[in-house]
Amino acid sequence: MSSETEIVEYGEHRVIVGSGLDEYLEDDRNIVLLDDYYADVYGDYVFLGYEALAASFMLDRGDLVELLAAVTALDKGPSIVVCGDNGARCLYALAGYDMLHGRDPSSALGSAARALSKLYGGAPQRYPQIEASLLALWRGFRLLGVDRFTLVVGLASSYNYGMGSLHYGESVSWASMLGVSDVVFMAVLLHFLVEGPGDPGKLLKVRLEALGEDNLKSLLGEAGDTALEALADYAERGEGEAASFLELIEVLEPGGGSVVHVALDGDTVVVYCKPDTHGTPGKKCVRLAGRAADVIERWRLPLKVKISIEQPPLPLRT
Repeated sequence: MSSETEIVEYGEHRVIVGSGLDEYLEDDRNIVLLDDYYADVYGDYVFLGYEALAASFMLDRGDLVELLAAVTALDKGPSIVVCGDNGARCLYALAGYDMLHGRDPSSALGSAARALSKLYGGAPQRYPQIEASLLALWRGFRLLGVDRFTLVVGLASSYNYGMGSLHYGESVSWASMLGVSDVVFMAVLLHFLVEGPGDPGKLLKVRLEALGEDNLKSLLGEAGDTALEALADYAERGEGEAASFLELIEVLEPGGGSVVHVALDGDTVVVYCKPDTHGTPGKKCVRLAGRAADVIERWRLPLKVKISIEQPPLPLRT
């Protein structure tokens, strides 16, 4: 890592790389730690009276939930933002912060890259999987508004996101990459309502009663009514507008260790597999891709499946 300057201003924030935090501390600024190592180094500053927030997320997976946590940490007020040797987490967190305030993803990512290049002597590396999550956040912000989208993800946390935060985050990110309709995207956001041990239809009924179906519909707005109907059709009868894509995403096991990314290339669903020790697609990933092809055939979707072990392309142009 080469550095051209020690600190950059980014909106109301001041961004540094690594050590030297003491030099920039101010009583009215939070500390946001976007690196695991420096989260350990500076985590004890909370005992000195500072609001110290550690917010890390995976870069090579669709870690939407933790990315959103980092973005909302930056929105708590003026901060000293501590980046690590790899500036990518700061890149995506700062871009997401700009998106909270209405900037589109390409513009936000470009602005963050230009600012961080002053610290790193060049723009940080980009990662397609977390970039897909950034796009999914933007879609959620546009559909629901920032506050309501964040509340929905918070509700999901009450139920362990259905099958865990990475499963949830990759499901939503992959749905965005597959270009699904708004109704289907919303149904994927709400999929945690039907996931877990037990019958999906019964789970949906119990959870809607616990949350208050009218309250949830009020939170979601008109698009939410349609999405809940589509989710009920899927959970109770295995049919409806959202069922085919919900099933397609589920058979690829988001959050697992075999499929590392999913994207749409024209009419082709590209399943990116983790290679085995021989440099070929892992056997389980190949099997899951085969199941996805079966789902596509059964639902007569105008799609086909391709397996790849190559690095996925970046979703955004800046």
